[in-house]
Amino acid sequence: MQDNTGLKISEAKYVRSSHSKNNDKKRVHKTQRIASTIAVVLCFAFLVLGGVLVVSSYTSAFQIVVEGEGLATLPTEREAKTAIARYLEEQSELLGIDVVCGDSVKIERVSSREAVYYSTKDAVTALNGYVQVLAKAAAICVAGVNDGQPVMYVANEEAARDVLEQVKAHYGRVGEDNVEAIGILEQVGAFSSKVAPEQVFSTEEAANMLLFGDAYVEYHFVETEGETFEYIANRYDLEVEDIKEANPAVDPTNMAVGEAILLAKVSPLISVQVKRVVVSREETTFETEQRDNYEMPRGESKIVEEGSPGEDEVTTEVIERNGVVVAQNRVSALTLVEPVTRVVERGAKAVVASRALSVNLGNGILGWPVNGNITSRYGYRSMGYHSGIDIGAPVGTPIAASEAGTIICAEYMGAYGNLIKIEHTGSLQTWYAHLSAFAVKVGDTVKRGQMIGTVGRTGRTTGPHVHLEVRYEGVHCDPTQFLEPRQVVIEDN
Repeated sequence: MQDNTGLKISEAKYVRSSHSKNNDKKRVHKTQRIASTIAVVLCFAFLVLGGVLVVSSYTSAFQIVVEGEGLATLPTEREAKTAIARYLEEQSELLGIDVVCGDSVKIERVSSREAVYYSTKDAVTALNGYVQVLAKAAAICVAGVNDGQPVMYVANEEAARDVLEQVKAHYGRVGEDNVEAIGILEQVGAFSSKVAPEQVFSTEEAANMLLFGDAYVEYHFVETEGETFEYIANRYDLEVEDIKEANPAVDPTNMAVGEAILLAKVSPLISVQVKRVVVSREETTFETEQRDNYEMPRGESKIVEEGSPGEDEVTTEVIERNGVVVAQNRVSALTLVEPVTRVVERGAKAVVASRALSVNLGNGILGWPVNGNITSRYGYRSMGYHSGIDIGAPVGTPIAASEAGTIICAEYMGAYGNLIKIEHTGSLQTWYAHLSAFAVKVGDTVKRGQMIGTVGRTGRTTGPHVHLEVRYEGVHCDPTQFLEPRQVVIEDN
């Protein structure tokens, strides 16, 4: 029997049988190789994924050791370092700050005989809770505070700069609210350090510490108009004085709704100085000018011209320290409205008194220079013409100016002895003779009742007294016509 290939069927069967045996052998060998490979791969994967692998004693392993205790073994030093690095990354992310290992963490080479290798992930887990981490921080120091030791720690030097900006911003910003300059008076420095993570402050906590001496400050926010420090103190069981001291810049009589009131007595670690240049308007007072009116009786007065205040634009430099004004300097003043002087006329008319001697003398223009009796009157007397009156008083008695004026003479002058002359307004002069001492000099301006010297007996005199002369337009007059009323005794005749 033949098929279309020209081969007998039996021959064909024989040929197929021979090839089949060869192919079967090849398939068996190939299958065995594949199976062996798969078995090796599966075994390795099982051992790796299970976290353990037994190796021969002829290689080394690397163990992560914390305080003498081995926590995880890895095949290479590189893998051990990688595990520690990943642990630190996780801790940094968890704490929100860069951290490093403490000195207790080491990598040691060990024998691999029957060593149990950890995967990187399992090694990281094994380190958790055993490895102490330290924060890479910036220490802030303030000159003169805490004996030069750090007062706090923040994340890094950039955070330290941010803290100082927050501190200054608490009191103002340059260009706002008349602030021209702002600065911290103490020297503040920062340097790299490693500390426990719980010692690291946020920038807000650090700023509070510098501002108030406490990182965790509390505030009361004004809820209604009319609140007082007393109300706040009672609400929080505090002392009113402590609240006042904690809020020096707050006006307790005018607190706005929403205003923050600090609830603790503060002890700032630094001093923030703010310089403000304030421009304001101020009312200026007017002066009063008094003019003598010799047509009006003494004792009367009238306003000739009403005065009015002026207005200045004043520039003031204000220095504040921690919110409290410590100095103010008036820089300049620009007059916007000139003040108008008030003019008052006062009576200066001399009323001639009766020449009849009486116990009530004078019309009150002049005051008595001393309190004493008239020992010699004005006019003709047994010893000749007397151009004034003598008023008796002990040596050394103070002599007062009878009216305001200017000293035009203070010297020794013959029979007058030590003599003082005072020029008053309206061509009126008063002379005081026989003084024992001068209390003024030529050119001085004196007020009515001001001491000008003391009673004596210099010159030609029979006893201690003051000789008083009154001269009007250069002519001497009876002083009793000008002296204010008082009870006197005239001892001469």
